[in-house]
Amino acid sequence: MEKDIYLDFGGWAKLDQNTRMQYIGSNENWDQIITARVWATLPEENRQFYVLEDFVAAMRDADDVEFNELNITDAEWAE
Repeated sequence: MEKDIYLDFGGWAKLDQNTRMQYIGSNENWDQIITARVWATLPEENRQFYVLEDFVAAMRDADDVEFNELNITDAEWAE
């Protein structure tokens, strides 16, 4: 029987200013990719339309990272 693998984590990261953020809204006039530096200058109500482009790259390139909890577990598929 196959199993799903879960990663459960908690912590924080101080993002590098050049971390890329991707636009997820519907306004075609907005920049599709911006940096964290630009994101920080946006009005609070506009920040919600951007997400990390690449979580792994953001963690790899972060200026500081701390994981308070990091667990890997599995669970059998119920078919």
